[in-house]
Amino acid sequence: QSTQNCRVRRVQKRYEEIAEQAKQNNRPIAVEMQRQGFVDFKAFNKSCPQFDLWCYPMEFAELGSGAVLYFHFLILLAILFALVFLLQLPVLITYSQENWLMGWQ
Repeated sequence: QSTQNCRVRRVQKRYEEIAEQAKQNNRPIAVEMQRQGFVDFKAFNKSCPQFDLWCYPMEFAELGSGAVLYFHFLILLAILFALVFLLQLPVLITYSQENWLMGWQ
């Protein structure tokens, strides 16, 4: 139960829709949420869909610019790691065929 409340969800689009409806009906947003059947913000939050596991990092923009930058940085690090690994692959293959175990004595 408690882990269901902690998941990151796409709230912004539905919240803006409710805010627009509240503005049209000249009511506060909390009253509009209750009229739509939500007890409180937690109930509204649980009704919103979660982010997909493989979604594009720009979709996290509603969480703040730091979340977007963080995931772009992770992608950059993964690409650099793969590039460095590919650059080291010939060296690893060359030295894997040598036996320098006796050279350390």
